[in-house]
Amino acid sequence: WRSQNVDVVLCPPFQGTASRHDTAKYWGYTAIWNLLDYPGAVFPTGLFADPNIDTYQEPLRPMSAADEQNISLYDAAVFTGAPVSLQTISRRFNDGLVLAAQDVIERIIKS
Repeated sequence: WRSQNVDVVLCPPFQGTASRHDTAKYWGYTAIWNLLDYPGAVFPTGLFADPNIDTYQEPLRPMSAADEQNISLYDAAVFTGAPVSLQTISRRFNDGLVLAAQDVIERIIKS
């Protein structure tokens, strides 16, 4: 963090929109921050899944069995209108910075 002069990291909370209940098998996008005891906040961007543009590019070739399982979860009809989210993360004890950064980012995205 210090050597790169980083205050806040902006990253995805999942590999796509939120998954359907009890279908997510990989939680590394958010769990790593919990294990490190770093504060984070997930927030909607104001964007939503659109089956007309959120499609897989052919030919689809999964990189692993886990990737194939994740790909199989996507159903354009089910995910239509699902929110696209982001998350902000910072070092320990910087909870206020996380929320302030989230506020700034949300205002920029939604303007």
